[in-house]
Amino acid sequence: MMISIFDIVVGDVIHLMIGDQVSADGICISSYSLSIDESSMTGESHTVDLMAGCKVADGCSTMTFTSVGMNTEWGFLWLASQIMIMMRKHHYRCV
Repeated sequence: MMISIFDIVVGDVIHLMIGDQVSADGICISSYSLSIDESSMTGESHTVDLMAGCKVADGCSTMTFTSVGMNTEWGFLWLASQIMIMMRKHHYRCV
């Protein structure tokens, strides 16, 4: 069953399988042969904690969501990038 990322809230429990996109940060409750591809965040592909933006590369997992939306690691990275862009624009205006 497909679940919209807009319907996910903290505390939800979901089962992830190969190819599923992790749409929120969470804690693994149980897993079998789990491998997560975090290349969308770091450029490297290896097993990590379940974070938004990552993809299940192998195995399966049941996880509970601990943060969603802009409160995820992915959200913090996006916000930091926007702040850097704004600072650069402001710097160029002041020079």
